[in-house]
Amino acid sequence: MRIISSVVALACAAVVTWATYGTASAEPEGGDPDPSFETAAEALAAELARDPRGEVIGNAIVRPDDTVFVALDSDVYSLSECASGRFCVWARTNFTGSFQSKSGSGVTRNLSGTTKSAWNNRGKAARLYNNAGSAWTCYAPGDQDSSLPSSYQAAAKVYLASGGAC
Repeated sequence: MRIISSVVALACAAVVTWATYGTASAEPEGGDPDPSFETAAEALAAELARDPRGEVIGNAIVRPDDTVFVALDSDVYSLSECASGRFCVWARTNFTGSFQSKSGSGVTRNLSGTTKSAWNNRGKAARLYNNAGSAWTCYAPGDQDSSLPSSYQAAAKVYLASGGAC
């Protein structure tokens, strides 16, 4: 069984964080989720232990900063997980594995865990910062990268521009 995260519709949600938990497939390095969880309850408990902010509502953790973590049974990840208007990163190449989705305009959002593929599914540019946060690569609206270079595989943050240029 594999536990994954998914978007919960919140009217004011500015940032949505997704994560994957699986019995054999999640990557243990770089702060990624522990692959040993077999139930959503275990995954939620571990996520609260990692970051105690937030309230559990059903199978979701709603955090004060509008980040939402949701655990659901599933085996599929793909580009379809990345909603329009969001910058998305996946823990594995080819848009698979743990998933994070960030939104906003003219703001910088922190990233955590492994980042091996990315898609700027926004109408505005985005800057993905390298592991050290000292350099960045520009993603024009709609740009995708199915295999990030190693210097970006623990990306520190993403700047979500308010216009079409980085």
